[in-house]
Amino acid sequence: MHYDTDSARRDCRERSESGSCLSKWQDNTALALQKSTSLFTNPDEPAARYVFSNEIRANIGYSNTYAQAKKRIYQCVKHHPECSRIEPKTMPTRINSVSKDGDSIELIQRYDRKGLYIALSYPWGARNNFIMINASLDTMTQGVLTPVLPQTIKDAVLVCHKLGFTYLWVDSLCIIHDSASNKAKEISNMNHVFQNAFCTTPANKAATADDSFLKY
Repeated sequence: MHYDTDSARRDCRERSESGSCLSKWQDNTALALQKSTSLFTNPDEPAARYVFSNEIRANIGYSNTYAQAKKRIYQCVKHHPECSRIEPKTMPTRINSVSKDGDSIELIQRYDRKGLYIALSYPWGARNNFIMINASLDTMTQGVLTPVLPQTIKDAVLVCHKLGFTYLWVDSLCIIHDSASNKAKEISNMNHVFQNAFCTTPANKAATADDSFLKY
């Protein structure tokens, strides 16, 4: 927002209403500053006591980002009446279990079991070659190393691991895509998958499954 202070002063002089006009100029200038100015600081700076916002990170994979996110999740669950009633919900038919070090995922079947999990929402792009089919079901249940996954899913595994969650639902890895009956069943249940998730990770910056959503 741009406010021409010189023009405002000239207007005051021409109308010879210095008192009321000066007040108007001050009010408009304050409004312009309020709408166009934001203050940021690092959490360890003295000003952090008075400035609510912290520095914007160009790379949201920065370690402090996860610490801040975990803090906000804790505050949300502990202090918000609606959020404090969050309980483990029925998990999807299949879900990925992230290893303790985040280096691998293992597909498991959780029929009618309850738990906390993260769901990934992302665009596949023109094609996504890394999908689960009947022939790869055994391989997925034995475990897959994170580095071989498409970048978007690797990022989601990292987020899940850093936030302290074990379970991650990804459509390409939790639906048997060469089974028409399984696809129809799981797609019809998609609303419950996202509704029951503790939270959804939206890969807004990724145009395809091969893009990172953690780096800007």
